[in-house]
Amino acid sequence: MTPKSAQITQHIEEWLQSHLEGTDIFVVEVQYFPKRDKIQLFVDADSHIGIEACVRISRYLEPLLENSGLLGQNYTLEVSSPGVGTPFKQRRQYPKAIGKVLIITLSDRTTIEGTLQAVSDTELTLLPLPQKPNKAIPLPLQIPFSTIHTTEEKIVFKQPIKQQ
Repeated sequence: MTPKSAQITQHIEEWLQSHLEGTDIFVVEVQYFPKRDKIQLFVDADSHIGIEACVRISRYLEPLLENSGLLGQNYTLEVSSPGVGTPFKQRRQYPKAIGKVLIITLSDRTTIEGTLQAVSDTELTLLPLPQKPNKAIPLPLQIPFSTIHTTEEKIVFKQPIKQQ
């Protein structure tokens, strides 16, 4: 990350920290692409985040960015929530995923798929998916956050109910 990129992302995070205080919205990640003068801002919420919140955040940031002199006049600002399949960046993203299937890659590069059951300050509880159909359901695993390399939510399509 260049010094300019670091400066821009730091300013955005500081501006939003005070602006979002008292809400359940939080910054997941700020990315700056200098060659295109483009900022991608990913935000999420403990409950639900909609397009309206992203628009409000964008409108809040635009005058701050324009008056800061950090960017040229033709910059691009994109504000959105991280989509399904986007790796988790913040611990705060986990509680909203309780009951969903996650793909977790550990520090040793082993991968575990399972349903997130609980989250604490230091670890999560994951019920691994059975490796083969009609096999015993594995016991829940306690996975310390310190051992997690990446986490993504898995898209699961429900099987249609067969009619007799």
